[in-house]
Amino acid sequence: MTLDQTEVDRAILQALSSVGGSASRKQLKNIIATSDDIPFSYSDVYDPVVSKAGNQYVPFDFYFNFGIRELVVTGYVEQVERGQDVNLSEKRRSIGYADFPRPRERKQIDQFWTEKHRLNTAKAKAEGKAHIEEPEGDAVNDDNIDNWRIQLIAQLKQFSPQKFESFARLLISKMGVRIDKNLGIVMSNDQGIDGFGYFESDEFRTSRVAI
Repeated sequence: MTLDQTEVDRAILQALSSVGGSASRKQLKNIIATSDDIPFSYSDVYDPVVSKAGNQYVPFDFYFNFGIRELVVTGYVEQVERGQDVNLSEKRRSIGYADFPRPRERKQIDQFWTEKHRLNTAKAKAEGKAHIEEPEGDAVNDDNIDNWRIQLIAQLKQFSPQKFESFARLLISKMGVRIDKNLGIVMSNDQGIDGFGYFESDEFRTSRVAI
């Protein structure tokens, strides 16, 4: 199953509800991995992958810890101290989780990550070096590159097709590719090609690029 942040958030709520509203992170992951009522398999939760740098990590750990943060921000879960159990908040115990996040809660989540990014950027500038946000939690693999990649993919998945295409073209342009406005999308048998552009290297060579 492809990991989706919203589905992971709901799975955490469902797992918490099934045990009365309180459990350790380890217990929650085990419930999510083994419950027939939660749409994640044991493999989804525990299988590791190897990054390009050769480091092994478990993708679900990132989504899980980001999910705990989002549930705290929206008031479904009490503030979690390191090493302590995760607890449903009293006011949220009677509210269902099937339609999580509601519009107001989505806004809270977006504002939280926007502010987090702003603070991290300011900190990085102050320190004169790049800073990558790390998820909180127990024994999460310290692979910052893969952490950043997963956050980026989660954001990209929220784009509409039109917004994604616009983003992709902007990204390609920022990489120095001059997009050919006369060669549009090939509608059939294009193997996913959305257009063409040209890249001029330092050796005064021009290469044609398929987008």
